[in-house]
Parts: sequence; C-alpha cells; structure tokens
Amino acid sequence: MKFSDSTKYCILYAEETNAKSKKILERFGDENNIIIQTYPLESIKKLYSTTIERLSLNVGLVLPNPKNYTICFLRWLNKIMKTFADLNKNVLTASQIFIPFENVSNSRTNFNCYERLALDFELFEIIGSKYHLTMDGEVFVKNLSPSIYSTNNVSSINLTNEQKRLLLKVLTNGNWDNKVHKVNIYWFLIFIEMTHGNWLPKMNKFDYDKLEIARGIFSVSYNERTMYEFLKWCSNYCLELGLIGITKSSTNYDQVFLTPLGIEVNNIFSLDLTLKKSRMNLSFKFLE
Repeated sequence: MKFSDSTKYCILYAEETNAKSKKILERFGDENNIIIQTYPLESIKKLYSTTIERLSLNVGLVLPNPKNYTICFLRWLNKIMKTFADLNKNVLTASQIFIPFENVSNSRTNFNCYERLALDFELFEIIGSKYHLTMDGEVFVKNLSPSIYSTNNVSSINLTNEQKRLLLKVLTNGNWDNKVHKVNIYWFLIFIEMTHGNWLPKMNKFDYDKLEIARGIFSVSYNERTMYEFLKWCSNYCLELGLIGITKSSTNYDQVFLTPLGIEVNNIFSLDLTLKKSRMNLSFKFLE
C-alpha cells in the first residue's frame, strides 16, 4: 500500500471493537505511520440525538404520531366524571373512580381508555393513587346534563354547551405533551386540509390508494379497519365540538368540511406550533 508523503492519515474506530481487531489496527498504524484514534459509541449516539434535535428546530416541530383508542365519542367523559358528582368529592380513590366500570372479570381495559381521555382533556390529575379534580374538571362536573341522573346509559347523554366550551378551551391551550386525543383531533384537521375533505370512509373496507394516502399523512401502518375507526372516531369528536360538518353521499365516502369554528381552532393549532418553533429556534440561535 502506498501513501502520499504530504498527507496525514488517521484510522478512527469504536472503543467497543474487539481486542483482536484492535491489535491488528494498532499494528497497521505503527507500521505505516498512521494515527490511530478511538471513539465511544455512546458518545456518538448522544451526538446523533442532539444533531437530530437541532435539525428539528430548524425544520419545525414534529407532532407525535396519532394513536387509536377505543373511545367513540367525547360525551363518554360523562361516565367517568359523574362519579365525582355522585360521591360529592373532588378527590377519589382508585376503587371509587372505578365503580361505574366494575365487571365480573375485573378488567380495566375499558376504564383505561376513559381515563386516558379525561387525562388528555386535563379534567383530573393522578397524584399517588388518587384522582384529583382539576379546576377544569370541576367546571365539567358542575355542568353535567340533568338527564344523566335519570338514565342507565350515561355515555349516551350529549355534552352540554358549557362542557363543549370547556373542552374547546382545553383543546386550544397549547399543552400537547402526552395528550393523545388532542393530538388526534389536530391530525384529523390536517387530514381534512390535505384531502380537501373529499373522502371520509363510511365503512372499514375502502380503496387501497386512499388507505395509503391516510397512512402517509399520519405516518402509521394501520390496516383498513383501524384506519376507518380512527377517522370515524376523530370525526365524531369534531362533530361534537362543532368543528366540522359532514355532507352525506350515496357513495362509500362522505365529504367533510371545517366550520367557521373549526377553521378558527385549526388556525390556533397552527399558530401555536409556529410560536413554539419560533421560541425554540430563538434560544437555539443565540445560545450557539
């Protein structure tokens, strides 16, 4: 092997390289006057993560991917929140809040979905093993529909206007961290923008090209049924809050459009993300 006299060469390898290979590299370096340097893999991983983070600051904030929960309507919040009113308490134990969900097998799957929804809309906090109403939670409970107390199916009772206003306030408060259902609603509004609202599946079997478009928008690999459920449930949430309208059709797809309120909320979402990005970029530029 021939090296240029005017060039210095260096071999860089990971410290975690096995001992046998290290000896070969070191011997080769000695014989050919080559600089041998090592680096720890862990440091490279941290550098990579930092670099990606900095790139994201320049490109823009990335919303978390949507997640599908088996909650069909926001009005189902009434079921988990009514217990605070029934027991006339602002703090419930785990066993107390579980009362409406008691079942023979003691499964918590159903309860966990309701709990996630209430946490996402900041109606209570879990401190230790107890459920504490937030100020917004108190307002939600205070405005439960009177009809709730005369039915066996609490989840069937629609939200009152006061409850809707509260949920809209929480939805647009800029707190996205670990708030799955809020993120899902924003993703659905993005879906409407990108597809011009031209197709909302009416059944869990729909055109493959449309499935691929939806997968691309949400960066998920949902099958037809899961994608249909996700879009259907998000559209239900938006209908309940007055963010969208739906034009029924005789085809396999309905058309969906943003209401004036939906346009306003969507603009708030976009502005909030832009402001967050600007704040992060400002700090990044001046700290460097």
